[in-house]
Amino acid sequence: MPTPTSIAGEGPRGPRRSSGNRSLERDPTQVPIKAIMQTEIAVSDLSLPADQLLESLIEEGIGGAPVVDAEGHLLGIVSKTDLLCAWRDLGTQRDRQPLTAGDVMMPVVFALTEDSTVAEAAALMAYEGVHRLPIVDRETRVVGVVTTLDLSRWIAQSAGLHAPDIREIEVREV
Repeated sequence: MPTPTSIAGEGPRGPRRSSGNRSLERDPTQVPIKAIMQTEIAVSDLSLPADQLLESLIEEGIGGAPVVDAEGHLLGIVSKTDLLCAWRDLGTQRDRQPLTAGDVMMPVVFALTEDSTVAEAAALMAYEGVHRLPIVDRETRVVGVVTTLDLSRWIAQSAGLHAPDIREIEVREV
């Protein structure tokens, strides 16, 4: 089990200088996004019921997922916010049809290819106001995802600060 790590405060309880490899200190216009993207990702198909999708997102601890066809080609993206807004907009209609990922996904997706850079990802996310970008191969099959947290972690590590992966953090009751 990972060692508990606190991410608040100063000194040993907060961000600290890493004594390890500082090879991440590179120009973000030269660092390929595949160096920091997540490759073990959750994806959804169009027909997945929205309630099951939300449950999966919560269980995985993620805010959204790409929606793909049977071959893994990117069709859209859906977030927890998209799901909640769709249900809110339906109100209390008792006879409504169950929603699917295809019903609530954002079909216009901002995506980058594997050969894009960290700087391009940061610029696109900031310009479009999105928190996650699917990364696709040349055939638009999803090969990864990069989030604002991934970018923040890369910046901190590039500055020599220890920025633990979320899987390294253990929640403790106080």
